[in-house]
Amino acid sequence: MDSVGQMNGGNVLRTDDLAQIYCDFDGTVSVQDATDFVLSQLADPEWQEIERLWENGEIGSGECMRRQVSLIRARPGQLDEVLDEIEIDPFFASFANFCAARSLPVTIVSDGVDHFIRRILRRHGLDHLPVVANRLVVSTRTGQPQYFLSSPHAGPTCTTTAGVCKCRWLTAHKQERVYIGDGRSDFCVADKPEFLFAKGELARHCAEREIPFFAYRDFGDVIASLRKAAAHLPEAVEKSQYATV
Repeated sequence: MDSVGQMNGGNVLRTDDLAQIYCDFDGTVSVQDATDFVLSQLADPEWQEIERLWENGEIGSGECMRRQVSLIRARPGQLDEVLDEIEIDPFFASFANFCAARSLPVTIVSDGVDHFIRRILRRHGLDHLPVVANRLVVSTRTGQPQYFLSSPHAGPTCTTTAGVCKCRWLTAHKQERVYIGDGRSDFCVADKPEFLFAKGELARHCAEREIPFFAYRDFGDVIASLRKAAAHLPEAVEKSQYATV
């Protein structure tokens, strides 16, 4: 599939019009879902049944995450060793540098786990990026580490009962916003930003509902399209195409 820049005819984006860039993390910045990878390596098998409950719509994503994280059976050092196996998009560091050079603030907004995200970013020298995510709490009161999640960024009116209400963060900014995502946790926010990059499940969701988006494969595509998109952000949205990756 063509990159977004090619789909839009190679125009130049006026980056001074952009107020904020938001990125999902699991499957967007990271190559694989960090939480699922940790659970598959370190949690009791019950985590998979909890996942099915969420997939069937029987529980919200916030409850799903809290119950799953409590099943992790590992010392903190073991947890970090597993996290160090997780790779990020090969172009994400270049994307972060591209944005920094143009004074475009980038924030990670994820329904994942803050420690997982920060550990992975730190390994790539990107831990300066702000992270909005569920907060990991580790207790050793029983002699064995126990893991809990708190959700300081949940919203009381969140339609998906997520641990992190992404809509709340995007609607706090009234100027142009860019959002980059890939999966189910991004569905509710898909129609909020002026400039949406989507792949995977998110791209299919947007195509089915005729939500304008730019398809991408990796952050190399995102960099290229931010350089080549139309001069004014609202116009760029109008010219976007419906596509799946």
